[in-house]
Amino acid sequence: MNKFGISIAVLLVIACFYASLAEVMEKKSAAISITHSYVTKLNNQITDLHQADNYSFNFDNHLNVNPLIQVDTILRDTICLGDSLVLTAADNMQSYLWSNDSTTQSIQVFPIENTFYWVEITDQNDSTFRDTTYVVVNPIPLILGSSNDTLSIDAGTDTIVWVDVEADATILWNTGSTEPQIEVSPTTNTTYSVEITNASGCSTRKSFLVEVNYFVNIAFTYDTVCEKGITTLINTTLTNDSITYILWDLNSDGQFNDAEGDTVKHVFDTSGNHLVGMRVYFMASPMNATYNAVPVGSLPRVDFEYENTCQNTTTFFTSLTVVTTGIENQWFWQFGDGKTDVFQNTSNFYVNQGSYDVQLKVWTNIGCFDSIVKPVTIYGLPEFAFRIGDSLIGNDDTTYFAKGSTLIVSVDVTANYDSVVWYDGSTELAISITTAGIYDATVYNKGCSNTLRFVALNKGSAGGGTEIMNLFTPNGDGFNDVWLVNNPSVTFPIKVTIYSRGGQSVYASESYQNDWDGQSKGNPLPQSTYYYVIQDAQGNAFKGPITIIR
Repeated sequence: MNKFGISIAVLLVIACFYASLAEVMEKKSAAISITHSYVTKLNNQITDLHQADNYSFNFDNHLNVNPLIQVDTILRDTICLGDSLVLTAADNMQSYLWSNDSTTQSIQVFPIENTFYWVEITDQNDSTFRDTTYVVVNPIPLILGSSNDTLSIDAGTDTIVWVDVEADATILWNTGSTEPQIEVSPTTNTTYSVEITNASGCSTRKSFLVEVNYFVNIAFTYDTVCEKGITTLINTTLTNDSITYILWDLNSDGQFNDAEGDTVKHVFDTSGNHLVGMRVYFMASPMNATYNAVPVGSLPRVDFEYENTCQNTTTFFTSLTVVTTGIENQWFWQFGDGKTDVFQNTSNFYVNQGSYDVQLKVWTNIGCFDSIVKPVTIYGLPEFAFRIGDSLIGNDDTTYFAKGSTLIVSVDVTANYDSVVWYDGSTELAISITTAGIYDATVYNKGCSNTLRFVALNKGSAGGGTEIMNLFTPNGDGFNDVWLVNNPSVTFPIKVTIYSRGGQSVYASESYQNDWDGQSKGNPLPQSTYYYVIQDAQGNAFKGPITIIR
């Protein structure tokens, strides 16, 4: 009779072919046999079923015996280091007490070495039982050495990923290789993993990241054309990645839908700088885009002006060319007389009068070109002489008239002319001269002018005062540029000799015409005081100083 007042008389024999009742649970076909028998009453005492090989209980009713500890059927009682195991005691017990002080039906354990675990349970009849299981922990395989966890390569190259493991371990890469090392050449960042398993069946996994380095320098070139010309756009992107496709924005609207491909030919409607974009897509690298200002040059509107179109003078030419896109940077002039020049603004000296076709060619920095031809008329200098009675005298000639008399001098023009202006501003064709001196007249025609002068001297020795220049300024300004001898006492023709202060002759003339300009043998004499000696037609001698001022 137990504490519940029930007489149990059932003989149960369990043959203990297993290390624990836990194994009885796992081996559902555990053998049950009757060998030795032991009869006891179920009471509140703890009965350890491990005390003998066989147990016999005499009950008044049928008794079902279940294992006390159920081991997780996935993770058995032999595990690998780092794994966990779930131990579960029998159902419907009043209380549980595990060796780790847990009081739940199940516990999850993380042993790092071989370990015994026991559970003590109390059933609904307040009977207490204990069972024990032994968990074996096998080591995981060791990795003795390996590549770096992260490797870096340039696109298009390869690298070796490797591990060094214990002799009894097997290797399996995610590529399928079972070798200690693999040669890889990924096109994108790729993770390679290897699973290593030892003889105990325990395994470990290691991963390696291979990063692929791509460089991208996106660019395109374009040729420089003039308006209405064909612009060629060429992709020149530098990269070790693969380009999948290229799109173009040709109208600056931000939409890359105007053309596609490495090379594009396009005609822009107007001249100017056109903002052109190129978008490039890659196999691995992110999309990239760039814009360039593509110039379309305008044709230069070529024109020029000129001034001073007189023979034997310098004619000046000025370019009036207009360029709206680009700048003019090259010029070529042809003046029509066989001479050329390459400056923007220039000049030419025409020896002969006449009409000349002058051409100007202009190029821009973009390479656009145009030209123009204009006729330029070069007018001759008005030709004339001075007429005195029936005689003509030329430039710098000398004429003689009696002192106290009047000399009528007129301009004798051989061609058309516009006007005549004398030294004193008079515009008549003829003037009256009563005194000796130097006289000039200027004749104008078509903007060109010619100036001639003559010297009027009195004849004989009548009259008094000395009128021989003792100073003159031969600087080319038209005033006092020559040394004049106007003394009425001096009878022309005369001989003249000029001496330096040292007594050296620097000029001599057997028939002086009032034309010495201060030069000696073609070279200007320095500013200084010199000395003259004059011998006139009457044998009279005149001497004195003459100063040259520059």
